[in-house]
Amino acid sequence: MSANLKIISDLRNFIALSSQNSELRQLFTNSCNAFSRRRKLHFELVVCMLLNFFKRSYDIELSAFFDHMGFQELKATKSAFSQQRSK
Repeated sequence: MSANLKIISDLRNFIALSSQNSELRQLFTNSCNAFSRRRKLHFELVVCMLLNFFKRSYDIELSAFFDHMGFQELKATKSAFSQQRSK
């Protein structure tokens, strides 16, 4: 169990580092301008959602994800998620 927690912790640290370092982020994005502004669906959230592997519709999964993360006041449309994912 502790090995799994270590992997999750390392992954979270890498995602955070990737979102803060523009040179590293460019390795994972299509454009140097992608994710340059802080939006509702920033780089870290999009990566976490993709790692969650959607099993239901985008609407249900997005709502459940924001509720689970404690962001009940934030809502994003499936179109917004698709646009951010394409970056």
